[in-house]
Amino acid sequence: MIAALVAPMPVVDVVPVPADPGGDHGFLIIAVLMSPLRPHAVLVQDGLRFPRRNGPGPRYLSEPEVASAYRDRLARARSQDKRAVALEKQIFARLVSGIEEQYWVVVSLVPDLPGELLVDHDALMTIRAEALTARLPCRTGTARTRAGRRSRPHM
Repeated sequence: MIAALVAPMPVVDVVPVPADPGGDHGFLIIAVLMSPLRPHAVLVQDGLRFPRRNGPGPRYLSEPEVASAYRDRLARARSQDKRAVALEKQIFARLVSGIEEQYWVVVSLVPDLPGELLVDHDALMTIRAEALTARLPCRTGTARTRAGRRSRPHM
């Protein structure tokens, strides 16, 4: 139903919750993640509407609010690219500092929605353990690649 009535298709995670272990009865939790592609159009009768959460139920956006939401979507996309470029500049500065004759590849992955995550060995081990045991929703993001040559140290 979501794929047939909503555009663009939001990322959802469906989690079955059994009423009792090994039982055939229970319920589904449908988690709708915050979407970088908002606003999402929903088919209501014969027309498209743009819902926004408003307490326990939706309210539909007016035409100026829809236009503003589309401007925000485009601004977020431009911001993603700028974030990737800024990260690449920091990495390039480290790569080209006096080392000769080596090749390198830089892959920049920028999440759809900004956040903070400390990246160190402990965090990597925690994330790896969680990823092996948890069902994570699939998300898309901005990916950029660059390749270049740097020099190798003389030994």
